[in-house]
Amino acid sequence: MNDEVVVLYLVSIVAIGVLLAFLLLIDAILLRAAVALYNKMAGGASSPSSVPEPAIGKAMGIVFVTYLVQVIAGFLIGLVMVAGTAAAQALERGVSLGVGVAAVGMFISYLVRGVLIMAGVLSAMGPASFSWVV
Repeated sequence: MNDEVVVLYLVSIVAIGVLLAFLLLIDAILLRAAVALYNKMAGGASSPSSVPEPAIGKAMGIVFVTYLVQVIAGFLIGLVMVAGTAAAQALERGVSLGVGVAAVGMFISYLVRGVLIMAGVLSAMGPASFSWVV
């Protein structure tokens, strides 16, 4: 492997790291803004139903753990979808079941990855309960 390829790999890894840090920062700012908006609607930060706003580092940690768990869950759901589609195609008798399996899989993927994982991570790492997050 020549030196130009190694340098290109290293630059790519650094660029991906910088992009990930930037995306984490943006999502952490959005999380803090959502908490601030909720607190404003709940009667202010001193209200008994208010939620403490996480520090920017903690908010970035919450977002990173959410990303990580969503990637793992998405991989597992993808495996199940591929297996279900293959099984439906194997059992196909004039009806295309593969599209239905894929549609149900996408709905479950959205429900699990989009709602339940985010709510679980926010309630586990944040000051709010699961019922408040959902």
